[in-house]
Amino acid sequence: NNDNNDNGVLINSIITAFEQNTIKERKVYSVLIGDMFYEEEKDILIDLNIPTTSSPNNHYYLLNIEVKYFNIISCQTELIKSFIEIKRTSPEKNEIPKISLKVDEQKNRIKTTNAMKEAQMLGEKGKFSEARNVLLTCKEYLQSSPSATVEGFKTVQYLNDLKICADQVTSHPNFRQHGSYSLMSSSRQHSVQRSSNLANGYSNSLKDYLKNTWAAHFPQKQKPEVIPEVILKKVQLLQEIPKNVQSNSQNESVNPQIQVESTTSAKSNKSTKSTTSKKSTKPTTSTKPTASKTKSTTSTKSTRSTRSTKSTKPTASAK
Repeated sequence: NNDNNDNGVLINSIITAFEQNTIKERKVYSVLIGDMFYEEEKDILIDLNIPTTSSPNNHYYLLNIEVKYFNIISCQTELIKSFIEIKRTSPEKNEIPKISLKVDEQKNRIKTTNAMKEAQMLGEKGKFSEARNVLLTCKEYLQSSPSATVEGFKTVQYLNDLKICADQVTSHPNFRQHGSYSLMSSSRQHSVQRSSNLANGYSNSLKDYLKNTWAAHFPQKQKPEVIPEVILKKVQLLQEIPKNVQSNSQNESVNPQIQVESTTSAKSNKSTKSTTSKKSTKPTTSTKPTASKTKSTTSTKSTRSTRSTKSTKPTASAK
């Protein structure tokens, strides 16, 4: 928010992958970040147009920032307000401004993300040499940046990801099998600053503990035959099963359905028999209802029911 600033500072653009809305052109903007996990960090670059000054100022006001979020622990909506100011010097001193390594790191992150997205589009068009040149050019630019040689910054990780992606866009099969997935995954994780990879990246203390525990039990140098040993034994046992046993097992899987159908049909026959026998013992004055009931049953079931009615009631006329 720069609406209350009268010193001529204007917002050129907000560089982020998150959704942003313009409230007042070059003055007020809003960015929707979404959910954030514990210990996560989201960095948003803001490109400003700062006018020159004729007098030094140790507290030159730039921006007003407001962060509004819902705290799931307190179940309340909270608001944090802050502002940004810088130190302005007079032009006569000709002082070289000090470069912020944090800002340099974020500029490298954005440049890496854009290069990966461009390489992805070139690879989809079959232009693999051009895609590789885009990644290598970005890699050379990052190597000369101030944060590339400082420990603790992610520029080293950006360089490693650019090298891996450049090696995987050399040909069409290599791009389809590896390069396309690496470019999409790396560009996505760097744009939103969130990742679940085992490499040191965007993580918190809990994720680091789980990753380190998993890596301790399954080191990368361990032979792959040792880890799935139990699974291989199960596969061998399944392969030793004869084909006739498998065919019998398939038949057994079908027979229960037939048995269920036969039991249900038998139960239905018993139910019809019991109903007809019970009704036949009761004395009735008219024979028409009994005749209609015997006709409503199926041909296979009505033969035995009609015989039972005739045998139990010889005086009644079924005709």
